[in-house]
Amino acid sequence: MPAGGKPTVRSRRVGSELRRLREAAGVTTAQAAELLSCSAAKISRMENGIVSVRVVDLRLLLDHYGDEDQEHRAYLERLARESNKRGWWQDYGDTIPPYYADFIGLEADASYIKTWEPTTVPGLLQTPEYARAVMLANPAMVSPDKLENFISIRRERQARLEQGTDARLDAVIWEVALITTVGSDEIQRGQLSRLLELMERPNISVQVLPLEAGAQASMSGSFVMFSFGSERSVSTVFVENLTSSQYLEMDQELRGYTLVFDALQSAALSPAASATRIRQRLEQRK
Repeated sequence: MPAGGKPTVRSRRVGSELRRLREAAGVTTAQAAELLSCSAAKISRMENGIVSVRVVDLRLLLDHYGDEDQEHRAYLERLARESNKRGWWQDYGDTIPPYYADFIGLEADASYIKTWEPTTVPGLLQTPEYARAVMLANPAMVSPDKLENFISIRRERQARLEQGTDARLDAVIWEVALITTVGSDEIQRGQLSRLLELMERPNISVQVLPLEAGAQASMSGSFVMFSFGSERSVSTVFVENLTSSQYLEMDQELRGYTLVFDALQSAALSPAASATRIRQRLEQRK
């Protein structure tokens, strides 16, 4: 069982993939259970991440479900082996609420991250000063006594992208985020300069949705999309509002958000033109 008797992000990820593959293969839980000589209830617990999946059982199920993608299989085997492994973020204890710990876990395992932000710079691209100002501006976001821990956590999240890993980030930002002063002019200038630096990295793409683009889909709320392993298709979408958050994994939901993100990317400036627009907004603040 995952540590603490609760599903971990990795065990849920393995379970979710097993359910998807089983349903795509037209196999029932009873048939899967017969293969492993266990109960259908145990298969259900595996798919919900409540019970860890042994690698030997995982291989049997993947063979039975017809998964011949060796990279995908290797990815799932790694997750299965590490399902009880302690994540670096757990060192922060109860500083991190459960939903945020889940988010960090997904982000840490993702090979491809796509994010849309209509009002602020995405967290993975924020400077510490900008992040602090954003958090202080929202009293419901984090209590003052935990603020510096949250900023440290964000910095550790960013380090993964900045250390040349295989993870890739595609961000679309509404131009409103470039012209809204967060904290002070100095903080905003520092943030715009940092954006330009990060855009030079091969695994980071930033596109600006210009004001002149007019009304677009999902301009009212941000979201983050995760892909895992060799798969480029989206597996999980994270949506957050002022007081709650949710993870979406149903095929219809994933297709909808993928269409919206593709539309936002198409309406946005190219990365090169986006860099030019950011420089223009930076010059206006000097």
